[in-house]
Amino acid sequence: MARPVLVTGFGAFPGVTDNPTAVLARAAHGAVVAGHPVVSEVLPVTWRGGPEQAITLAQQYNAVLVLGLGVAVKRTQVCVETVSYQQDWSRLDAAGALPPTCEGPLVVPATLDCERLARALNAELSTDPGRYVCNAWLYQVTQELDCPVGFVHVPLGGFEVSLLFRGIEALLLK
Repeated sequence: MARPVLVTGFGAFPGVTDNPTAVLARAAHGAVVAGHPVVSEVLPVTWRGGPEQAITLAQQYNAVLVLGLGVAVKRTQVCVETVSYQQDWSRLDAAGALPPTCEGPLVVPATLDCERLARALNAELSTDPGRYVCNAWLYQVTQELDCPVGFVHVPLGGFEVSLLFRGIEALLLK
């Protein structure tokens, strides 16, 4: 069987009790896209837990592609994040923890074809992954995995899972 695609969403956090990315991740789980099974997980909105769990799952499944989803409450358009940044913020995560000290490059690019994904999702390309756990996810997961990794910000209203499948298919059928 073909290697799986890992899709991660996030759970609730202060200000977002119903995270649309959790809905998308659950809806995607078990699908087959371009011959690849989709496995998904809803991650905690924590500086350490979210990224670490995504890395562990991707390694466990030997994922061919890893796509993270996060909600951006002030955005009205789906955005494909092209880069992440070394964090040095003092914002508490959903568990009340501060971010760990971060060492490494100042900027880390996504490793999947962001332009292809943006076209498939009818999304904008973005260089602003936020200053919260979404940025930490992309920064850490991208550096730890050898497969293509990317991150998509979703508006509060979410989008149809069929659109997500179209994006995954575009990445797999280059």
